[in-house]
Amino acid sequence: MRLLKRSKTRTLIPFFSLLLSVLSSFAQPNKLVNAQNFLQSGELDKAKSEIDLAALHERTEANEKTWRYRGDIHFALYTSQNEQYKSLEKEPLKIASKSYQQALEIDPDGRYQKEIHEKLMIIGNYGLNEGVADYNKGDYKRALANFVISINAAQAVGKIDTLAIYNAGLAAEKSGDQINAIYYYKRCVDLGYQGPACCLFIIDQYRQEGNESAAINQINDCQERFPKDPQMKIAALNYYLKSGNNEKAKVLLNESIQNDLENAVLHFTLGALLQNEGDLNGAIASYNKSLAIDPNYFDPIYNLGALYYNLGADINNEASGLVNPIKIEEEEKKQ
Repeated sequence: MRLLKRSKTRTLIPFFSLLLSVLSSFAQPNKLVNAQNFLQSGELDKAKSEIDLAALHERTEANEKTWRYRGDIHFALYTSQNEQYKSLEKEPLKIASKSYQQALEIDPDGRYQKEIHEKLMIIGNYGLNEGVADYNKGDYKRALANFVISINAAQAVGKIDTLAIYNAGLAAEKSGDQINAIYYYKRCVDLGYQGPACCLFIIDQYRQEGNESAAINQINDCQERFPKDPQMKIAALNYYLKSGNNEKAKVLLNESIQNDLENAVLHFTLGALLQNEGDLNGAIASYNKSLAIDPNYFDPIYNLGALYYNLGADINNEASGLVNPIKIEEEEKKQ
């Protein structure tokens, strides 16, 4: 009988596989050490290469140190004056922020929490400043992205960056992103930051969308939130005027006038509304009240002038249509 011999090949393959696995498991922690050393020596390309590999490996991806180093390296890329290093990553500030946030989530005892919080606050300031610069250059989409970095960095340390939220709304609106514009403006309203102004912005966004029901719901909500703010009544008034709901507009106008008797604009607006409805005597009375408050207010002066001119033209037209008895008598004599 022929004896079976142990295959050397079959024995060696598992052995080498195990050896490679062991070596690999030791190699990954070394990548963290290498990444930190390359960062300290300023070799950011090598540092990035090492930390990216460590972040993907199962042995080191759950290590707080991996993400903290990754944050440090990408922030260094962001602040680097070396264009070659800066070109290694399109969004280094965003990645640095997300890496620090990941480090916070998996830090077992919060040992580095204070350090990471400080770094996130610095990133938040950079994001806000970058966003303002982008906004002023007209790059509104990039501005929004940077404001979001600031918002998220603040949130990660338990703070609320109301200025960044407000700016995000402005940038979103300018970029034509109505969904995010409304979202960030609503956050401002809820937080009590620039609430009345943001209410008006939200109403305007809904009107641009053609969503009239949402606009009126927002008007009602804002009036409840800010009952003493005259801008809320004016917003509702403008809505009713533009939508042709004159009856509700008159009700709001009269309410507003009772609360602010010396407001020349309100008296003028009521006058214009009454004039459009054909109530000329009421319009004249409202225009005169407006001018009694502000004699130099051009709009009621102009409207009164136009109104009297038209009245005069109507009277003249009526007069020209009357029968002249003297001319009739002269014509009869000629016959």
